[in-house]
Amino acid sequence: MASPPTMPRISVDRLQPGVFVSLAEIGWLNHPFLLSQFRINSEAQVHALREMGLAEVDWNPERSTVAPLPEAEVEEETDFGGLALAGMLDAKRARVARVQEQREMLARREREFEQEAATASEILRDVCARPQEAHNNAQAMVGRIVDTLLGSESIAIHLVNMKKKDHLRAATRTPPEEDFYRAHVGYGIKAVAGMKNLATGARNVIACHHEAWDGSGFPNHLAGEKIPKLARVVAIANRYDNLCNPFDLKQAKTPAEALGQMFRQEGKHFDPDFLQAFVKTLGVFPPGSFVQLDNGATGLVIEGKACDLMHPLIMLYDPDIPRAEAILLDLADADLKIEAVISPANLPLETVEYLAPRGRIDYYVESG
Repeated sequence: MASPPTMPRISVDRLQPGVFVSLAEIGWLNHPFLLSQFRINSEAQVHALREMGLAEVDWNPERSTVAPLPEAEVEEETDFGGLALAGMLDAKRARVARVQEQREMLARREREFEQEAATASEILRDVCARPQEAHNNAQAMVGRIVDTLLGSESIAIHLVNMKKKDHLRAATRTPPEEDFYRAHVGYGIKAVAGMKNLATGARNVIACHHEAWDGSGFPNHLAGEKIPKLARVVAIANRYDNLCNPFDLKQAKTPAEALGQMFRQEGKHFDPDFLQAFVKTLGVFPPGSFVQLDNGATGLVIEGKACDLMHPLIMLYDPDIPRAEAILLDLADADLKIEAVISPANLPLETVEYLAPRGRIDYYVESG
């Protein structure tokens, strides 16, 4: 990939609101601004740049909404730079503290989920030999997950797919392989047969999660409202995850592409009301989407907000900042917007690995 073009430099005295500047050479920790590349939006920011003692900065004419001040029009004025710089530093410290708290919360939830995923694997191993014990342990696990992950307002769930590769799960299957694959529904029902108090709804999820709204599914070709409600929900979530995280990762769809395919090409397979609610929940920019902001930065949508779909939480790519300390930016707090959704195939490998080190898409969904 070609290196980005060199930005021209400009005297700090010629700056005004609307000029897009870059402080990348200084480093994010060495200035008071939220981002290292931004469009100046106030005289206070101009004063702060002067107070930093900079003679010149890089600027981007294409991303600026106004031209710099001509040399002849620069006027002397009262220097409020010290106050502006101090105020911005305080604001940045407070913002960093909030981000750190959020990062620690997400890390805790991730560790808790991974622990429960390990517990789930143990439960699955015990299903056939000790079905009732496995059921009791599963109920306890689900209770912990609900209490821990959904127990407070605005908490996020970090859903991590812990499945190992299934050698039967290929992009294409021969007729005998397809028959064998479809038999897993029956094996699942047989495996839980010893769970005498398993809820009917849970049993129906196992039996019907491959049924389709138009009757084209299996094993019983149920259609419409004859399909149990929970099975209809699981069918949507299962298909979305398979599109984003297929066995062959080269075939992976971006979250936006997956939603588009399900809604426009596969809509007949799903309950239309549930599918519409699913799309609305994930939002305009679904969690897991790689995006480019209007300041040229690349990021990953971490969390959407039902109340403000256009301003999700973004993790920014910055090679000068360790990934463990990566900037989490709420677009509602910044004068920025998403310019485009990007396929990870069109990004440098180091960018993808920085933002999604698991090599798969993770989802953060705000609780309601």
